[in-house]
Amino acid sequence: MKSVSWVAAITTVILIFTFKNILSIWQTHRQLQFLNKLYLNFSRRIYLRFYRLNWNDYAQTNSAETFRKIKDTPFEFINYVLNSCFLLITDGVICLTMVGIVAWFDYRILFILMVLCIPVFVFYFFFRRNVILKTDRSFRELTPVTNVILTQGISSYTETRIYQKENYFVNRFIDASRVTTTQLINLKTFTSLPTRIFETIGVILFAGMIIYARTANVDTQNIVVFVGLISLALYRIMPSLNRILQSLSQIQSYAYTVSTLRDNLNHSEEPPAKQTVINFDGGIELRELSFQYTDKTRSLLLDHVNIKISRGDFVMLQGPSGTGKTTLLNILAGIIQGYLGKIIIDNRYTLDAQSIHAWQSRLGVVSQSPVILQDTILHNIAFGVPHTEIDRAKVKQAIALAGINDFVDMLTAGLDTPIGENGITLSGGQRQRLCLARALYRDPDVLLLDEVTNQLDEQNKVYILEQLQSLCRNGKTIILASHDPVVRQYASHILSLDSKVLEELK
Repeated sequence: MKSVSWVAAITTVILIFTFKNILSIWQTHRQLQFLNKLYLNFSRRIYLRFYRLNWNDYAQTNSAETFRKIKDTPFEFINYVLNSCFLLITDGVICLTMVGIVAWFDYRILFILMVLCIPVFVFYFFFRRNVILKTDRSFRELTPVTNVILTQGISSYTETRIYQKENYFVNRFIDASRVTTTQLINLKTFTSLPTRIFETIGVILFAGMIIYARTANVDTQNIVVFVGLISLALYRIMPSLNRILQSLSQIQSYAYTVSTLRDNLNHSEEPPAKQTVINFDGGIELRELSFQYTDKTRSLLLDHVNIKISRGDFVMLQGPSGTGKTTLLNILAGIIQGYLGKIIIDNRYTLDAQSIHAWQSRLGVVSQSPVILQDTILHNIAFGVPHTEIDRAKVKQAIALAGINDFVDMLTAGLDTPIGENGITLSGGQRQRLCLARALYRDPDVLLLDEVTNQLDEQNKVYILEQLQSLCRNGKTIILASHDPVVRQYASHILSLDSKVLEELK
């Protein structure tokens, strides 16, 4: 019977610890799931807010800083602030529980622990301010700088190699990074101090208790019990106190993430406006359209422009650099707002918040500096369409109209050929025609093209312009900003931004 009772006791202990560890693993998993969900939610909201920036704010953004706000700031907040708060609560509960148990056994032990710990806390809080302020400044100010320097150095690969300025960019990056890493070293060294101090205090305490027991006439059994209780308190309380101090340091070091998230998330998301359906069976009218950039560094670009563009027109925008050709295309695309006057679609709809998405669904756009994804030719043309939903027949039709079918056919993997970052393996003309195929894949009613022929040879230029002309005969409307006199031969109208007059050529 005695052996049975021992077996039952051991089995009970094993079951209790097994259940406790399973519960702990489940709780940790759920907590990590919650933190991950929160991180993804923050990143998503900041990313979406970036796309809702108006043009003037977007023009002032820095890509490296935007990347940090979207990816790094939420990660640092979740892992170094919020997770530290959870640890703070957990270790705080453990400390209070152990303090209560120790005080219940012998209040003198609690008094001894207070005497030992208070100097450590005083020392820690007295010196931490300077260390944490320097670390906070490093993260808040210097991390964005290092990101910008690194982005600029990578983007200017060709010029850096030719001008032999590698050391300039590398040294700037290393010098800025050195300050940040040095502050991190100081912070980690400082946060490790409480552990070493508590450990030293514990050793001194044990040594003192042994010396006292050997030199004084005290009850050995009482000393053993007393030392045992202090050992238990040190074993459970000291690590928790250390983690509390470390958590406080991390929370304060990454406190800047709180203000950054507040600035980026503290904007009420307006419900989407009721969208207007636009069939585009009429044309586009600009009434008293005027625009000037808010920084006033450029004069009034568009001044009381009044024109009508009918469906099926091939309009060439011409004028010297800086007269507003690209700006007008961006206004027509709904990217730039804040202009004076009105844009009327089909003689019925004013281009505004209710009609902007419906209007943009009718557009195909090729900018002067088109963006090429580091992906396959297929995904570059389909642009954002899930792989399983891509219509390969439409893709082939688009590349034929853009004049790159021969180029694609020569590739071993065809449409599935990968492209380097920003189309580094393509010529300038191939990049433009690839983006033209992207615009044509949408089967748009209106094509807004910015200098789409400026990097094409004569043969490809004529081919593209003939294809665009045939699209106009089929009811498509094309507005092409260009300096090229060859375009004039294929356009049906020309709009000179100097005279603000829409001239009919054919």
